[in-house]
Amino acid sequence: MIIIWGSRLCGKVDAVPGVCHVATHFGHLYYIPLIPMRSVIVWGSTGSDDLVSDCGWSIKSILVGWLRGALWVSLVPAGLYLLESMTQGGAGRDLLFDLLLLGIPIALVLSYYLPWIRTASIERATELAEAEELPEEIRAKLVEAIKKMYIAQGDIEPSRNDDDR
Repeated sequence: MIIIWGSRLCGKVDAVPGVCHVATHFGHLYYIPLIPMRSVIVWGSTGSDDLVSDCGWSIKSILVGWLRGALWVSLVPAGLYLLESMTQGGAGRDLLFDLLLLGIPIALVLSYYLPWIRTASIERATELAEAEELPEEIRAKLVEAIKKMYIAQGDIEPSRNDDDR
């Protein structure tokens, strides 16, 4: 019997487009995140390894990691039940239960695409920029991204130097 266990990054949240995102190293069993070990800012990748800096615990990342893991695990039995339920031709089917089961894949997709999960707010991006271990070049990119967020929100006006770029 093969047992797959180890550590991997899960719970990707608070992305600053083109700069970084937050994820949590989880101890996993069969790729299902179980034990959170530390949350990090992921700001690059070398192909085999991620370039990360510590950022303290991210409860949002941990909860999203567990939620996505649970949804992926529940997808298989829910799909098998729905398939078996449809082959019975409606005898003894519970429509409300079937609709709840259809909510599992919808919730899974939404967990990856809802902006308040996926994208960092200006306040969160500012917190990430203040992380101690963050390289200066990444910090500068984050500050530039934060300026663009403020401009897009209409809180500050772009300077002439920003228009020239």
